[in-house]
Amino acid sequence: MTDDTSPENLHKFLESDDPALIGMGLSMAKGSADSSGETLGMVLGLYLFHGDKNIRSLAKKTFTKLAPSGPKRIVREYWQAEFRNESWVWEEGWMQDMVSEIDEAGINPAYLLVRALRTDDDIPEFAARVLGEIGDERAVELLIGVLLNDNKSNRWYAARVLGEIGGERAVEPLIEALSYDEGGWYDYEVHEAAAEALGEIGDKRAVEPLIGLLDAGWKVSKAAAEALKKLGHEAK
Repeated sequence: MTDDTSPENLHKFLESDDPALIGMGLSMAKGSADSSGETLGMVLGLYLFHGDKNIRSLAKKTFTKLAPSGPKRIVREYWQAEFRNESWVWEEGWMQDMVSEIDEAGINPAYLLVRALRTDDDIPEFAARVLGEIGDERAVELLIGVLLNDNKSNRWYAARVLGEIGGERAVEPLIEALSYDEGGWYDYEVHEAAAEALGEIGDKRAVEPLIGLLDAGWKVSKAAAEALKKLGHEAK
C-alpha cells in the first residue's frame, strides 16, 4: 500500500477539484519539504490561478516555504495578484517570459498553464496557445484529464492543444471525446475540435470513429471529413 505522505498521494490531493482535499494537500506539502519540480509546479499553479482565494493564499504560503530563492525571485518579479484575470500579461508576453524562467529554474510549468486553462474569460485561450507553442509533452496527461472531466469550454481548449502536442497518447481520449453528448450546443464544438485534433495527429485508429461523424451536424461532419482526408481516407 502506498504511504499516505508519498509524492503520488500528495499530487492526487493537489490535483483534486475539491477545495478541502487541495487544502489538505497543501498542508501535506508544507510539512513534507517536497521541493520537487512537479510538486512546486502544482503548488504554483494553485497559487496563481485557483478560483478560491483561500486556496491561493495557502498555496502562496506553501510555495514561499518550499521553493528555492531563484523561483521565488522570479515570481516576485513577474506576478501580482490582480494579474490572474488580466489578458494583457499574456498578450504582451509577460506570462510567457515568466513560464520560460520558471521552467529554466527547474519547476514544471505545465501545471501552471493547465491550471490557467481552467480559469475564465480570455485566459484559457492564451494558456492553450502557450502550451501549443512550447510543445510541452509534460502537459499531455493533464490535458487529457481536462478533456475527459472538465467543463465544455475547457474540453474544447484541451482538444485543440492535444492536436498539437498530444501524439499517440491523446488518440484514445480524443476518440472518447467524439462521443460526448450532454445535449448542449457546445458539445458539437468539442466534437469538432477533437476531430480536427485527430486529423493533426494522423493515427489510423481514428478512421472508424471519424466515419461515424460524417452524418453529424455540418461543422462536425466537415471536420471529420477533413480529418479523414489527412488520414488518407476520402469521405464518400
